[in-house]
Amino acid sequence: MSEHTPGPWIVAPGTCDVVKQVKTEECLVWIPIASMHGARYGMSDVANAALVAAAPDLLKVVKKLLEECGSEARLSTRLLAEETVAKAEGLHSALIGD
Repeated sequence: MSEHTPGPWIVAPGTCDVVKQVKTEECLVWIPIASMHGARYGMSDVANAALVAAAPDLLKVVKKLLEECGSEARLSTRLLAEETVAKAEGLHSALIGD
């Protein structure tokens, strides 16, 4: 799996679209990441977009916690964190419906 688009990601104002903002010399560009579209924008679409937008930051935090806690973390917590990082990096069986 290739690398994901680096964060930070945001929810574009007035939408349920997750984008990365890139400022150029001429303008501000939004690079599309994901779009949450149900039958109509609902609260779950807004919540899903917010969660997706937070994904790069959440991944960074989990990796930092694993690095800092090392073997001192409870085994079940460490395994969950490692599995979560693997899933986020496309290395987990959940991506194929496990």
